[in-house]
Amino acid sequence: RNKVKRVELGEYVDPNNASLTKYGLRIYDGAIDIRTSSNENRGVQLDSNGFRSYNSNGVRTFDVNSSGTVSIVGSLNIKTSADTNRGIVFDGTGISGYNSSGTRTFHVDANGNLSANSSTITGTINATGGTISGNLTVSGSLSGATIYGGTISGTSISSASISGGSITSGTSINVSTDLTVGN
Repeated sequence: RNKVKRVELGEYVDPNNASLTKYGLRIYDGAIDIRTSSNENRGVQLDSNGFRSYNSNGVRTFDVNSSGTVSIVGSLNIKTSADTNRGIVFDGTGISGYNSSGTRTFHVDANGNLSANSSTITGTINATGGTISGNLTVSGSLSGATIYGGTISGTSISSASISGGSITSGTSINVSTDLTVGN
């Protein structure tokens, strides 16, 4: 209409650098719309509002809007290869990590609870509240911790310093080596 260019196919001037050219398809103020039926909520759509994909039931399962927000209905799998369970899975239950043999090594549920299966967690863990059930092995230091309602046991507790905290009545500590208590 009105002799205004709307589509270029083949070689066209690079919109980011007028001294260069590109090869492909350029659509001015348009869209790419691949429908699996005449229903507007089927297939894949790409336009100035973003990129959308719908499943066969008309549910928008993937959306990248024009401001860059990504929404996924379903799960996001980041795997080392397509035919393995190794990697990270984000889904409605939380975030799970799988090791090289495909065994789940950790899971953070939708409420922020972390469960680890025979894993080593390195670095700093900052948590307020919560419960650790099972075995916790700490190499390095454990600071700012309140330990209650459980049993501390093991082969040794060495170079222990307890300051600025308390051991409450009813807590049982069985130590097979010396325990040094600070101020």
